[in-house]
Amino acid sequence: MLALTTAALAFAGPAVRAPARSVAHMSLSDLPGASIELGGKPWDPLGFAKLNALPTGSGPASNPSLKWLREAEVKHCRVAMLAFLGTAFQTFGPHLPGAAFSEPDWFKASYTFSAQNPGGAAQILLGIAIIEGSTFPEEFWEAGGGSRAAGALGFDPLGLSKGLPKAKADEMQLKELKNGRLAMIACAALASSKLIAGSVPYL
Repeated sequence: MLALTTAALAFAGPAVRAPARSVAHMSLSDLPGASIELGGKPWDPLGFAKLNALPTGSGPASNPSLKWLREAEVKHCRVAMLAFLGTAFQTFGPHLPGAAFSEPDWFKASYTFSAQNPGGAAQILLGIAIIEGSTFPEEFWEAGGGSRAAGALGFDPLGLSKGLPKAKADEMQLKELKNGRLAMIACAALASSKLIAGSVPYL
């Protein structure tokens, strides 16, 4: 969800005051995301998409562009879908050899793996840092920046997005968003059930 991302809201005034400049801003309705379930409207309950419509002064933009927010959402969607799939495999199998992998409780398994394989856990974190650092969309911070679509990182080993007409591509993106948002809610529920007693289904 867009609400899962954070935005820098500190505006530093320059020594010489200058009138606020207006730049062309993308609207949330310009991106895939509206669906029948939402009455044909985009999903942004906290209004994060409106941040990029604020004036930025004469210096660098201090608000993330809509493409930056959408890419952050898409990344969270994809990670959450993989995480939910991982917890399902850990719970129901099949299991790999080793104590950490044979433990059906994913929460206990994560601690067991970290304790028995501190180097492996560090490698995972390093891999995440490298991937995130190499794909950080710095050009998206400025309004309208970047020529590629949000979330289009060039990883499509099955070629599912090649040669699709725009309408079909938008439909595929909407499906990814809807499944990813559901996966984020599911992962939040799984974590809450382990960390906060009685939180599910009431939290």
